[in-house]
Amino acid sequence: MHSRIRRNLAGRRLRWGLAATAFLGASALAVNTALAAGQPGGAPGASLPFAVTPVLNGQQVHGVTGYFDVHVQPGQTLRLQMQVHNLTRQPVTVKAASANGLTMANGGVEYVPQTQLAGSRLLDHSFALASRISLPASIRLPASGSVRVPIEVKVPNVDAGTYLGGVVFSASGASTESTARVAGNQTAIIIQNRFNMAVAIALNLPHTVPPRFAFGRADVAPVSTGEQLRIGMSNQAAAVLKGLTGRYALVNENGDTVQAGSFGPFTMAPKTAITYPVPLQAMPPAGRYTVRLTAHAAGRTVAATRTLTIGQPQEQAYHEATGKPAPRASRSWWQYGAAVLVLLLVAAGVFLWRTAKHRAIAAYERQQRQDRQQGGRP
Repeated sequence: MHSRIRRNLAGRRLRWGLAATAFLGASALAVNTALAAGQPGGAPGASLPFAVTPVLNGQQVHGVTGYFDVHVQPGQTLRLQMQVHNLTRQPVTVKAASANGLTMANGGVEYVPQTQLAGSRLLDHSFALASRISLPASIRLPASGSVRVPIEVKVPNVDAGTYLGGVVFSASGASTESTARVAGNQTAIIIQNRFNMAVAIALNLPHTVPPRFAFGRADVAPVSTGEQLRIGMSNQAAAVLKGLTGRYALVNENGDTVQAGSFGPFTMAPKTAITYPVPLQAMPPAGRYTVRLTAHAAGRTVAATRTLTIGQPQEQAYHEATGKPAPRASRSWWQYGAAVLVLLLVAAGVFLWRTAKHRAIAAYERQQRQDRQQGGRP
């Protein structure tokens, strides 16, 4: 029996963009740098069907290329253009969609149509720039030709801050077919390559605002691949927060550091929050813990302390997710010393009680003998 299995190698979300060079800084991957130069991205080793080039105008921030970083006025209708090139000798249809600028859960900027993803969300829906961007949904490229695509952006009617969004272009590439034996049957497998490219659009209003970083809640949760310390982080200002770095330490009730490490550097999009995941070497035993946090960004240092409790529900969830038995709390030297001291005090108390009891009995018996002797005299 033959069946066809399609696999989207590029994934459902694009986690990189043309803003990589400026927004991700030194942490940008090599593919991000290539995209910033206007080159397409897709499955490794596959033929690239199209490329995009932003057509920059006089509102562009000086020295920034590869994406739109423009000065705007409140309430303005901004008109931009994108040149889309067909790199094949066949006609190609490219899909286009507007996107919001979110922060990835593990740091960095991504461009997606949603306002909330796993571990990432937009704090203020007025910063959902996707709803303010208009462009054709489908672009037909002639063989080896190019098309200039108009993009219209309605600027929010405010006079301060930076709004971040983008446009995502996608197209299907050549497919490859192979066969494999599945459950005893010969199966034809078709791998369909799909290429995605994101071009960032940063709207810079007349007045800037400083980034405002804050830590959120912290907890420990088991996942199928292990255990995670999850740390809430947010950029609460209408500004791009660049170069965020910091440290964390998970400390138990005895004051022992269970695990410590660092995070960053990475960038956070304006008005976004994430649940930053930190893989743990092992699931901590049940008990009460302190998380000590420090972050450095925009010339400021933010310190915070969070407490969390790991109990039986978390241990059970850990067992169900990993199949491993729940850990047991280890005892420190002072806990053993306290237990020995309590036993000694109990033993001493029993000894003193028994001694006092024997003395009382002996005194009573002496008194009885004396009374009998006095009663027997003439």
